[in-house]
Amino acid sequence: MVLAAYTGITGQIRSDCQARVNEAQALAQRERSAAADQDRAADRVEAAAFRDLVRGVFSSTNQAGVLAANARYELAIAEVDRQRAVAEQQRREHPLPPLPSETCGRGSVRS
Repeated sequence: MVLAAYTGITGQIRSDCQARVNEAQALAQRERSAAADQDRAADRVEAAAFRDLVRGVFSSTNQAGVLAANARYELAIAEVDRQRAVAEQQRREHPLPPLPSETCGRGSVRS
C-alpha cells in the first residue's frame, strides 16, 4: 500500500512537472514562431528595397536620381535592421525551456 501511494504521488509530481514544461515549450514556440514571421517579413522588405534600388539606379538619367534611389534603399534597410533586432530580442526573451527529462527528474520519457 505504501509503495502504491509512493508511486502514485511521484507519478503525479512528474506529470505536473511535464505539464509545466510543455506549457513553457508551447509559449516559447509561439513567440519564436512570431519572431520567424517577422524575419520573413524583413526578408521581403529587403528584397523589395534591393529591387527598387536596382530599378532606380538603372532608370535614373542623372546622379540625383541615383542618390535618391540609394537614400530610399538606406531607409528601407534601416527598417529591416530594426525588424530583425526586434525579432532577435523576442527570441532572447523566449528561450526554449529544458526538456522534461532534464527538469522533471529520473524516469521521464526521453526522445
